[in-house]
Amino acid sequence: GGRVKVARLLPLPSNVPDAARLAEGDIVKSIQGRQPTSGADFKERYDQCPVGDTVALVVERAGQDVTLAFAKPKMAGNVMYRTK
Repeated sequence: GGRVKVARLLPLPSNVPDAARLAEGDIVKSIQGRQPTSGADFKERYDQCPVGDTVALVVERAGQDVTLAFAKPKMAGNVMYRTK
């Protein structure tokens, strides 16, 4: 499978807490418990989460696994990504 690395973020709504935000350089290891195989797969999995439901991510950040969980906002920002 591919790897999804966050290259640049667009603004997210203010109701997403800082502790739950992706950071530039994060490598997404899982979304909703499944490893994304590409950027398109990541987006599809995110889009399938209903607004208000918890989005669960595990990312590699500075060599450490970090778990992020947040309620999917009504107007989510876009994640710009590239696969590696």
